[in-house]
Amino acid sequence: MRELILVSIILLTQAFNIIDGLNGLCILNAVLILLSISYVSYIHENAYLLNTSILILCSFLGVFFFNFPKPLIFIGDGGAYFTGFLLASLLIILPEKVKVSPFFSLAIVIYPVYETLRSFFRRLITKKGSFMHPDSLHFHSLVFKYFNNKKFLKQKWIANSFSSVISLLLPFFMTLWACLNYNDRNNLILGILLFLFLYEILMYNLKKFNLNKR
Repeated sequence: MRELILVSIILLTQAFNIIDGLNGLCILNAVLILLSISYVSYIHENAYLLNTSILILCSFLGVFFFNFPKPLIFIGDGGAYFTGFLLASLLIILPEKVKVSPFFSLAIVIYPVYETLRSFFRRLITKKGSFMHPDSLHFHSLVFKYFNNKKFLKQKWIANSFSSVISLLLPFFMTLWACLNYNDRNNLILGILLFLFLYEILMYNLKKFNLNKR
């Protein structure tokens, strides 16, 4: 059990560093997760978890206003790692404090977790690059490549921030679904499977577009 907890913390900590590639992407995804935790904490009247998640949420929002849409400051690798560690800690405490399905925790972090695992196995199979080093084949990177040269996005930072919002649409609907079905195991599993299916379709089309663009 301790080993599983340790692996989960390491995985989520690295996951937030993996998705920290666009303006506000890491923080906005953390905000979605914290709002989900706050919601179920409120429903179950758990003041400790509710207050803790809101406190962390407010601190993230304070940084967010200087990071999005035009980045004046960056959280860096240390900030991304710290974000992942905080959220992993909250999600470990969550089942002990409120009655939710274990799949709820997985559902609200499925985007960064799946992106990390997918990147690991992709690099393992192709044997190109290091797992710890970023590349341009992540979901958010491909979204940015798609929008970077669009005429209505005249400046690079605008395309960057716009791509961040687009990248979070699927995770947003996933967290919304998770909140509506926080204790329904079957619906949560269905939502996760649907997320993975749509994610792979989007990845396929984004890769196809970028290849044709060359």
